[in-house]
Amino acid sequence: MSDSCPEDAICIFNTTNSALQQSLYQEVILPVATELLLYGIFLVLFSLSIYVFCYRFTPGKLYIVATCLFFILATVSIVLDLVFRHVFLAILVTTIGSDSRKAVMPSFYSLLSALDYIFLVSGFLGDVILVSLSFSLAVMVCWLSTPKLAQRYTGAIGYGTPRGLLLIIPLLGVVISLVNEVLEQQQFKRAEQFAGQFDPFEQLDQPSFVNIANSNVCKIYIAITFTQNTILTGMIGKLNMHITGRLWWLNYKINKMPGGQSSQSASPNLLGPMLESGLLTPAFLLVWLVLNWNPETAYTQWIAFLSPCVLTQIVGIASTLIVVRIGLGVDALSSAQPYHTLAEDAENQLPSSDLATDNYNESNEIIIMSLREPELQPFQLKYDQPIEDFPSMTYHTLSATRGSHIQKLVKPHPKGKYAKRNK
Repeated sequence: MSDSCPEDAICIFNTTNSALQQSLYQEVILPVATELLLYGIFLVLFSLSIYVFCYRFTPGKLYIVATCLFFILATVSIVLDLVFRHVFLAILVTTIGSDSRKAVMPSFYSLLSALDYIFLVSGFLGDVILVSLSFSLAVMVCWLSTPKLAQRYTGAIGYGTPRGLLLIIPLLGVVISLVNEVLEQQQFKRAEQFAGQFDPFEQLDQPSFVNIANSNVCKIYIAITFTQNTILTGMIGKLNMHITGRLWWLNYKINKMPGGQSSQSASPNLLGPMLESGLLTPAFLLVWLVLNWNPETAYTQWIAFLSPCVLTQIVGIASTLIVVRIGLGVDALSSAQPYHTLAEDAENQLPSSDLATDNYNESNEIIIMSLREPELQPFQLKYDQPIEDFPSMTYHTLSATRGSHIQKLVKPHPKGKYAKRNK
């Protein structure tokens, strides 16, 4: 090249000042600012989740381990992405075909592949959490519904039904993506072998780069993940509507009972955060698909805003938000309801039930103490109506002293069938 660069100076060839500024803003400044903003939000949510785990409730080992893994993956992703942007700047300020440019190109491809792999793992972990939540909601429907309706909903995610394929879709997506990732890496190696040095900024018009720039691994995986997240989110919404309607019907039946009255017009909705978090990831994935499949934006620099690092942060935020929203709402829900817990309807009680006896043993004490626990556990239903207002119930009491016992309350109603029955 005839151009020469003075010593102690940085010379950028084959570009204009306006094009350089646009590249810096779209490829470095704005993407890094977006990633740091999302990481800051995730850092706050992760801190709140640790507080919830320590002082509110423990949702289960799966959620605790997954939350920690999400944060670790997000941290590693943001660090690697910052290094990747630094390497990109080194490529931007070097001359095409120079030795210094060739020296940093392997690092460029290695960092790009590492970011894709991290997003793969994070996305698969998010799919596992979403499937687990769907299964938990189906179990809740089993508890609220009749056996026939419960079998219908549990069959919706059972392994032995066609709908059970939803549990396998995330795993298949990861396997397909890993195969495509290996093929993509082989394309990189072949391009470097035959072209001497594969430089994406030099060979934009070559078919080999176009095939690689299509990002088959990301497109296939994100398309599968978007479809699976949309279906599972729709299932969560359907289960939410059914559970809300079922709770309304239970409150309606309580109000119709003699002496029964429910002061809550609507039950606390703990499923809303799941639906909101379930919609967050598909929304960003849809934007990514539109930007990458639109010919006008597919090969522009604006797609750098939704980098694998950004998508990794979004997946972690969406999953952690569920725990934080439910955990921070525990005290508010508990304070709005007295600590009377309905144990079991005496009419539906089996004759051999241990709760119907007056015998005291250690297991009954454990049950009593768990029922009097002041904190509302996730998805645990509590009614604010005092237990004495119900005509025939089995309830638990704990005396001021150490002793505890179980009583069966039969309160005759002045008028009606309950008074005649209890005479």
